[in-house]
Amino acid sequence: MTARDDGWLICVRGESMEGTTSLDTLVVDFETFEGMAVELEELQEQRFFAKVAQRLREGEAEGSRQSVGLEEAMGEEEYAAWLRLDPDAVSDEEIFR
Repeated sequence: MTARDDGWLICVRGESMEGTTSLDTLVVDFETFEGMAVELEELQEQRFFAKVAQRLREGEAEGSRQSVGLEEAMGEEEYAAWLRLDPDAVSDEEIFR
């Protein structure tokens, strides 16, 4: 085991078939784990929006695609009902229990 001063505790298993050292187990403190989880979520979100932006660029470049307004996509009645929704009807405390 190798303990480091940056919050990581690494357990390493011998050599792999290729002769290189392989990582068997990685143990981190909660603060480090939480930071990694937040960073992963941010990276996933960035990747998602990058894909959306790429699809929009492709659609605009192609010319045969056109955007559709939310009202048209939902239908007049559903769109009106959606506009009437109160975004604060459920408190954050209730959502994030």
